[in-house]
Amino acid sequence: MIKLLRVDDRLIHGQIITKWIRHYDITLIVAVDDETAKNPVLKSIATMAVPKNIKCIICKAEEVKDVVNSINEKENVMMIVRFPKIAYELINNGIKVHRLNIGNVSKKINSNQKIFEITHNIFLTDEEVGYLNDLEENKGVNIDFQLLPETPIYFWSKVKLNFK
Repeated sequence: MIKLLRVDDRLIHGQIITKWIRHYDITLIVAVDDETAKNPVLKSIATMAVPKNIKCIICKAEEVKDVVNSINEKENVMMIVRFPKIAYELINNGIKVHRLNIGNVSKKINSNQKIFEITHNIFLTDEEVGYLNDLEENKGVNIDFQLLPETPIYFWSKVKLNFK
């Protein structure tokens, strides 16, 4: 079962390992990133910090459905993607989640789009704001922004009111 779908442009890192997997009793991390999945060096670096008792799969977006279908339903899964667009595409392609957590989205350099600063570490483009609105309004996904389980949580349903 996918306990959490998280957008974090750092993918697997210390906060994931020390905070999030413990908070949700995660037994399997599925990182979805085409660039990392096809590069053995990046893949190796990404999995280095994962404890031996936690399974980890790094796959391309096109492989996610097969990966999810092969997961034992007793697994507590955390799925991580780098970009809101990937989360949007996964959900629109049938990946079932109730919660989308956004933890870190760096400011896009050279973007022609308007940038919205959600928190000090989350910056969204107009296009990404559209993805979140669509997921919330048409897919019933609860969207929140939270760096760590013990830090304040901000809900998209309230945050978006600042950007009308």
